[in-house]
This record gives sequence, C-alpha cells and structure tokens, in this order.
Amino acid sequence: MAFACFDVLCGENCLHKEIPLHFDKVCAGARKLESGAIRVESEGQTRFCEAEIPLDIINGNYVSISADIRCVSLGVPGGKYGGAKFQLHICGEDGIEKWHGANIETGGNFHNIKVSRMFSEVKRAVLQFGLQDTSGALEIKNLKISYCRPWAPELPEGFKCQYTPEFSASPTMRGFMSPYRELTEADLKVLKEWGANIVRYQFNRNWDKENVNMDVEEFFSWVDSKVAAILSLSEAARKAGVRFAVDMHTPVGGRAYGDMRMFHEKKYADAFVEAWRRIARALKGEPCVWAYDLINEPAQCSVPAEADWLELQWRAAKAIREIDPKTPIIVNGSDWGCPSGFKNLKPLPLPDIIYQAHMYMPFEFTHQGVFDFAREPVSYPSNFKGKSLDKSALEEYLKPVVDFQKKWGARIYLGEFSAIRWAEGSEKYISDCIEIFEKHGWDWSYHAFREWQGWDVEVGGGKDKPIYGVDTPRKKVLLEAFKKNAKKF
Repeated sequence: MAFACFDVLCGENCLHKEIPLHFDKVCAGARKLESGAIRVESEGQTRFCEAEIPLDIINGNYVSISADIRCVSLGVPGGKYGGAKFQLHICGEDGIEKWHGANIETGGNFHNIKVSRMFSEVKRAVLQFGLQDTSGALEIKNLKISYCRPWAPELPEGFKCQYTPEFSASPTMRGFMSPYRELTEADLKVLKEWGANIVRYQFNRNWDKENVNMDVEEFFSWVDSKVAAILSLSEAARKAGVRFAVDMHTPVGGRAYGDMRMFHEKKYADAFVEAWRRIARALKGEPCVWAYDLINEPAQCSVPAEADWLELQWRAAKAIREIDPKTPIIVNGSDWGCPSGFKNLKPLPLPDIIYQAHMYMPFEFTHQGVFDFAREPVSYPSNFKGKSLDKSALEEYLKPVVDFQKKWGARIYLGEFSAIRWAEGSEKYISDCIEIFEKHGWDWSYHAFREWQGWDVEVGGGKDKPIYGVDTPRKKVLLEAFKKNAKKF
C-alpha cells in the first residue's frame, strides 16, 4: 500500500494524519477508469478489493476511513449478508472477527461514505470494497484514512487517584437510575422504603436523536429548569436518605456524524463546559448532591475536530473545580460507557474523581427482543457463542474496569446495569453483577426506577403481556442488596 501523509490541525490540541489509501489487492472484475475511480463489477460472485491497514495506525487511535462511492447498479443480494460493501474487517488479538461497515446509497451519484471507530488490541485490519453475493457495479474514488491518538492528561510518575478523607470515608452508594419522567417526592418515599441511597438523576430529552438540542440558550434554560427540580426535592431527599448523581444525559448540540456534535464543533464544546458552570454555581454545597456526572455514555467514533470525549470532560471538570472544590465529579469511559472503554481511559489529576462504567454485556442477553441483532432468546447462565455465559464471564467483561481501579486506585461507579425483564435468568444476572460490584467496593445504580416496562422491576409477565405492580424476583434481589445501605447521609 502506497501513501503520502499530511498533518491536519483540528481544534486546540488535536493533530491528526490524513493518508490517501490504495488497494494492495485488486479483485477480478475490477478496473481503473480514466477518471481515476476504481470500478468493481460482479455477476453474482463475491468480489472485494482490499487494503491492509498498518497496526500502528489502527491500534489505540481514532480512525476514519472515507471515500466517494457510487452504486452504478445492484442486483438482489443473495444470502443474509449479500450486497454492496465498504467495510473494515477486524481480527482481534482475542481471535474474534468483526466487520464495521457503512451503508452505500443507490441512485447512481457519488456519495461520501465513512467508517469510523476507535480501535485497540487489533491483530489484523483489512478494508474491503466490492460486492458480496450479488450482481452489479460499484465505483470508488478519493479513498483516504484519517487518524489521531486520543487526548490524555500529563500524569506524574507513580500517579494515583486522589481522594479527600471526607469522600474516602463516605458510604457505598446503591440505588437506581431515575425514570425518564420527573422524579417526585412520592418516588423518594418509595426509595426510602426500599432502602436505596442514590438516584442517578437524568437531565434527559431526545438523548439518542440527531440534530436536536442545538439552540444553546434554550438548552441552558432547560438545564436551569432541571436544576430547579433537584433543588425542589432537596428536603424530601434528605428525609429519604437519598442523594443525587446529577447526570447530563443529553449532550448540548445532540448527535451528528455518528458522534456527539460537541466533539466536533467549538460552539457546543464551549456550551457543554458553560452548562456545567451553571450547574456547579447553583448546586455548590447542596447536601442532596452526591456528584456531578459529566456526560452519559460518550459516543465518539470519528476523529474529533474540537476535543475528544476525555479532553472535553477534563475541561468541564476544571471549570467545576474553579467554582465547587468539594463535590465529587464522575468521569465516563468511552465506547458508550461499556467496560471496554476503560482500556483507553486515563485518570484526571483532580481530587475526588469517580470513574463510571455501564454493564449490559452481553447485549444479546440483556437487550434480547429490543435490538434487531438480539432477536434470539438467550438465557443466563447458559452456553453462549460456544462459551459459558455465567458469573465468570461477567467478571471477564468487567476486567478492564477492575484493571483500571487497581492501577490507579480509582473509585468506580456502575451507573447503569440491567437485563430485560423477559430474559430467562435476568434476576440471576442482576444478582451476579451486584456480587461483583460489592466484591470490588463499587457504587452502583440499577437501570431504572419505574421507567420503561422492559426494565421496571415491578413489572412481570411475558414480553407482550406485562403485569404491573408485581414483586418480581428482580426486585427482591435489589431490596436484599439495599439492606447494606446506611440509613442517613
């Protein structure tokens, strides 16, 4: 593969490389056109042009591979995976193969297509372009790869996370994620009866949608209204013995480019930091607040133009500390909060920083019947993909979090975990998760309290026939765990 390399400065600190790619394996039915584009034709066979990506580029970097592609013609795909393909074939060091692809539009015009992700522990990476089990013709031009290292703070040799004596002596927190609706005093009374001592309080609206929350001033007004709601519950929370992790569940600017827009546009990056200044000014010294939870499940696949998921949290954390030096701050790992995101996480050199992960692994079990890729029933414990799905498997999923905790002396918060209620063995999964959390001294909150019926521990019955107001086995597991909580704060 031949390439020339160009440095591109984006934002304040993000230097990334752009490399024009050339296929080093050209398939039958491929030819170069006078325009410089490469055309791949097939009469129903699988035909791929391939470019192997060097491991020093792919491992530990944000990577975006883009090209202008047009679908000249396309027959009916044969088989489950047939069709036009622009995909990155990844072989991990663990032997698992994955394909990360992008949709190719039909219509005969060139469209810019991109495959973006952050990778680690890759043994081999091959870009594939062509047709799989289908007839037709595709053309590609302007193929290139962009990549950069994630931002990381400068840490002194032998660094360990710093915690004040007051926070180090604070009790373990065990509770719930708040419902999507507004939390009420009546909810807090129930949580007191159940024994929970924390609510991860969502600032949430349209969290999973693109091109929303783009009016900065209106977003600030909405944040102010959520802060007011917390303050209105302060006395009820005190009586209930419940504290809040203030969770910025919805990012200003919404989502775009497959990422959060604030990672790419300065306007929204600055607004994110300013939103946290407003929250800290309003909630500084408020006893019902346990911690500031900076951003829910950072979603960043492509090379950032302004700041990446950790640098922007660093900016917000510094801004908060200038206003409120005491309230703990929760920093979130990458990869949508999955435990795997801790492989690329570095601690921030500020006191009383908590590090958060979410536990829904494997999704085929916890989200069965929710996602299209998880249609088949999976039970727990069981044999899953040729391996045991049991407590030891859960410990393996959580190993990056344990390794991070041990290396840096970090306090860990499992801000979300759950299993869909109709999954066979969901109560055992929840119980095993809690046992692991308790073993390592982690704070945790179940997703979620009286929210969607799929997660609600007071809903039983089958998937299509929910029965409300039930003391389910899942609820009993949580109530038993809450018995360990202190009664007051």
